[in-house]
Amino acid sequence: MNENKSFFVNVDNTRSSKELVEELDWGPIKVIKGKHKGRIGLYDDDEGAYGYVYWGDMVSTLDAYDRIPKRYLSNQITTYDLVSRREVLHNTIARMRASVDEYYDENYRAITELYGEFMFVTELLTKVYEETFYYQSTGEKKIFISHSSKDKDISLWIASDLKLSNYNVWLDRWELFAGRSISKEISAGLEQADALVMIISNSYMKSAFCNDEWESYYMKYNCQKPNAIIPIIVDDCGPPALLAAKKYLRLKDLGYNEMISELRRALSHLLS
Repeated sequence: MNENKSFFVNVDNTRSSKELVEELDWGPIKVIKGKHKGRIGLYDDDEGAYGYVYWGDMVSTLDAYDRIPKRYLSNQITTYDLVSRREVLHNTIARMRASVDEYYDENYRAITELYGEFMFVTELLTKVYEETFYYQSTGEKKIFISHSSKDKDISLWIASDLKLSNYNVWLDRWELFAGRSISKEISAGLEQADALVMIISNSYMKSAFCNDEWESYYMKYNCQKPNAIIPIIVDDCGPPALLAAKKYLRLKDLGYNEMISELRRALSHLLS
């Protein structure tokens, strides 16, 4: 396995399940079916139609692994997969540790295995943020992420997944440096953007700053690029009246992974 290879792959919704199995790469994977669904581990060996998945570092986890059908495995791991799995592991380990009375309690090995997975997922998430913060993609298409400060977490996840799909992404926390003019940097980002992704929430709708961003883009580019604004609604609010006729993505209806897949498809069609 090439240790320097980024483990993230673009979602290609045209491939069949059989093709995805045949193209499964060694390295980090997530389990998409079966009793281990949702877990994230290291795909290191196989045996016919089965893969051996280690739950973290092979030494620290006492060589904990499971033999899982390869059709249940996927290399397509989103930032949200890592964030949500890390939270589940953190809470599960905390509850189990509270019930352990002695060092050699029967739960100890299970806790060790889960902790190995927790450390593995934490390492992968750190790698995502390092890759997306310090390095810009080589893609030519530029995406501006417009969001409220209260939605900074989900905006970061979306921006990270888009950048790892080779889009050139403008996100305030990556582009606004100390001493720079905020208004000038945002204006330059909007000017260069091939598409605007709006992370819409009640907080977004109440923000004059956010409304200025998308309205200025709409007024300037709507005639030239009428489909270049993609709204994503992350709570129970509705879209701005001016964009009511546009198809939008609602997070609670789709879930994060389907939403990001739909967003990638829309951008691929729009910017091809």
